[in-house]
Amino acid sequence: MNNLIHVAVTILFMATANGIQSKSLVYTNEYPDEFARVDEDTKIVFPRDHGDHPKFRTEWWYITANVEDSKGNPFGIQWTLFRSALSPEVSNDGWESNQMWMGHSAVTTSTFHFFSEKFARGGVGQAGVNISPFKAWIDDWSFAGDWKDGSLKASGDFFSYDLTLSSKKPIVLHGRNGVSQKSFEGTKSYYYSQPFFKIKGSVEINGKTHEVSGNAWADREWSSQIISDSQIGWNWLGLHLDDESKIMIFEVKGDDTGSFFSGTRIYPDGGSKALKAKDFTLRPINSSDLGNKNVQLHWEIIVPSEKIAITISPINPKAYMETSIPYWEGPVILQGSHSGTGYLEITM
Repeated sequence: MNNLIHVAVTILFMATANGIQSKSLVYTNEYPDEFARVDEDTKIVFPRDHGDHPKFRTEWWYITANVEDSKGNPFGIQWTLFRSALSPEVSNDGWESNQMWMGHSAVTTSTFHFFSEKFARGGVGQAGVNISPFKAWIDDWSFAGDWKDGSLKASGDFFSYDLTLSSKKPIVLHGRNGVSQKSFEGTKSYYYSQPFFKIKGSVEINGKTHEVSGNAWADREWSSQIISDSQIGWNWLGLHLDDESKIMIFEVKGDDTGSFFSGTRIYPDGGSKALKAKDFTLRPINSSDLGNKNVQLHWEIIVPSEKIAITISPINPKAYMETSIPYWEGPVILQGSHSGTGYLEITM
C-alpha cells in the first residue's frame, strides 16, 4: 500500500510541477530532447503498436461507449489506461520502474455519474499491456481482444460493467498516416482509432443490473510532447452519426497563439479524410455552471463540404471527472442535419 501511495503522490507531484493536461500525463518541459520523437517516416504497424511505447513520454488506451438499455435509457461508458515515463531511460525493474500507470473508468446516465481511479507502477505486474494476445489492464480492469473482437471490464464503488466489443471495419489513422499535428509549433502524436466497435453486455449501477448495447470508440495515442508550451488544454469530440458515419474533431486551446483545430471525417465503409481548420466550424453555444466551474458543454459543428450542421448537448452536465487530474468527460447527443450520439471531453 505504501508503494501505491508513493505512485499517486509521485504522479500528483509531477502533474503540479509540469503542467499535466488531463487526457494524457503530458510533460512539456523536462528532457525535451531525450525522449523518443514522432517521426512521420515511421509507419504505424499492427499488432505491434497496440502495445506500449516506453521510449515515449506518454500514451493511452481510451474507450468511450454510448449504449441503451431495453427501454431506450442512455448510458455512457468510459475506460482509460494511461502510461507515463518519469525519465527518458527505459527501466521496468520492479518497484524501481520509471513507468507509471493510471486508470480511469466511469458510468454516466441522465441522473448518475460514477467514476473510479487507479494507480500502479510498472514492473510488478499490476498494470501493463500485452501485444499477443492483446490485453491492457490495471488490477482487475481490462480491455482485451484482437481489436476486432474483445472485452471491456471495470468497477468502482457504485458501478461495474462487463461488456463485449466487435467490429468488421478497419482501424482509422488520423492526420497524415497516423501522425496527428496538435499545434502551430508542430507538436504531434501517433493517433489511431477503432470508431466502429459495437458493444453489448451488462452494466450494474447501485446494485441494479442493466443489459445494454450500442456503439463504442477506441482511441490510441502516444507521443513525448502532445501539446506545446503555449497551449492550455483541449476540447475533443468523437461522434457516431445516424448514417453509420463518424466524425472526430478537436480544439487545442492556445494561451496567446489561439486555438489549433483538426479532425477526421470517417465514412460508413471505413474510409476517411483529414479535416483542417478551414474545413469546419466548432463553436460553443451555451455554457453550464458546475459549482465553481463554468464549462462549455453545448456546441455547434458545421462541416459544409459534408453537409453536416449539428448541435451537441450532454445527457448529464454533471459528468465531471473529479480525479487527481480533473476534467469533464461524458456522453452527448447530437441534432440537426444528423442525429446520433458521442462523447465530449473538456480539459480545464
